[in-house]
Amino acid sequence: MKEEFSSLDCSGNNQQIATSQPATGALLDVVTNFQARWAKAYNCGDWDSLVDLFASDAQLLGGRPGIYEGSEGIGKYFRTLAPGGFAEFTGATIAREVAAGVILVATHIHFTRNGLTRPHRVSWLLVRGENGWRISGHHASPIPSA
Repeated sequence: MKEEFSSLDCSGNNQQIATSQPATGALLDVVTNFQARWAKAYNCGDWDSLVDLFASDAQLLGGRPGIYEGSEGIGKYFRTLAPGGFAEFTGATIAREVAAGVILVATHIHFTRNGLTRPHRVSWLLVRGENGWRISGHHASPIPSA
């Protein structure tokens, strides 16, 4: 099933994001909401809002060496990125609730910086806690060329 949802980009323009989801209802709402909020914060360089999407004890494996842990480590990872990047979720997103309050997400995202677009695969572990849904685990890696 193909779902479309909108998010606002940094300039306030409405941006259509399409994703293919096997999930429905509340699960789909959680995942697409996170994709839209994550992309908007990243694209706007709003690192505080981006870090707020992560659990305080989250782990991040990104496109740079090392494992970044907790709000401080994840904040450091994003705050040291060069300005001007753009992220867009593309293609299929698979999400399933693996336990009560735990969603495993696999998706694709394109990162564009300095005119170069690099496709990545991303997995998230979303956990529902006292502050709502947060990313507990984040892994992104480049998609190899065929």
